[in-house]
Amino acid sequence: MPATVDEPHTITAEDYKAAQTSQPPAIAFHNILMATDFSKCSDRALGYAIGIAHRYGATLHLFHWFDPTAYQLVGPDAVQAAREAAWRDIQQLDTELIVKGLLRNIQDKLLVADGELSETLPRIVSERTIDLVVISTHGRTGWKKLILGSVAETIFRQAACPVLTIGPNVTRSRVKDAGPRDILFPTDFSLQYEAAERYAFSLAKKYGSRLTLLHVLEHAPENILDERDRLLQTKARLRGLADLREAAMDSTDCLVKSGPPADAILRTAVQKRADLIVLGIRSRQGLSDRLMWPNAYRVVCESSCPVLSVRTLEPRSDGRLDGTTKN
Repeated sequence: MPATVDEPHTITAEDYKAAQTSQPPAIAFHNILMATDFSKCSDRALGYAIGIAHRYGATLHLFHWFDPTAYQLVGPDAVQAAREAAWRDIQQLDTELIVKGLLRNIQDKLLVADGELSETLPRIVSERTIDLVVISTHGRTGWKKLILGSVAETIFRQAACPVLTIGPNVTRSRVKDAGPRDILFPTDFSLQYEAAERYAFSLAKKYGSRLTLLHVLEHAPENILDERDRLLQTKARLRGLADLREAAMDSTDCLVKSGPPADAILRTAVQKRADLIVLGIRSRQGLSDRLMWPNAYRVVCESSCPVLSVRTLEPRSDGRLDGTTKN
């Protein structure tokens, strides 16, 4: 199936400033990129991508990437053979979905790519104006290293648009079938969570979801009075955030927890029976950041519900936002 390529676009620093000072429109997904490796995990995530595409009338881009390194050792013919095999696999997947009626009323496009994924992915997201990437994760974890899977990890770190991850422990599927009834949004009130905040409130409004705002205190105050004051101040800030977004207070819960952030987020998601966690991520961080990435990785790998990771794009000296590609 031939793929049409949309004109690339660039987000300027002026656009960014305007977005921060105006009430944003409702979130919409027009182009969804489903990254698949044809595994059972990917098939599971594909169900979510199809469900969201149905509800938003979005175009579904089925995407497969492969690493050509091993084939290059054999020769250029081996790389071309691998490329052709990948096209056959993705076309077969597309045919199966059509035969089953799963793509009824959904426009879909196919894409196979190889090369350096960290360079290829931003270009694809820009050229196809992707609003959302959906991926599955195998969620292996270790004492000092958390692993999403090489491809999923690159997408999680590099995609400028929001990424919906479906981990191995996900048991709640309302996001796939009808939209979330309960949304959890952890925040520390920093710029990192600005973009994610808009998604959390917009999705809650669209689906009439109960929204839980969570702030985690990593370090407990030294005495009970300080702890009480800090809890009251933090809850007041959360309520102020809800007021700013004009959220209905009877469907918005403000919680303050203490302890390691990932533990508190995962525990609260279970207690609140969350159907979706909306997680803010900074744009200019790498795996060396010992505070942010391990927490995000743990939440994504261990969550019982899908996680929507939203990066805050920061203005750069050249007028573009970090994470965008130059025209």
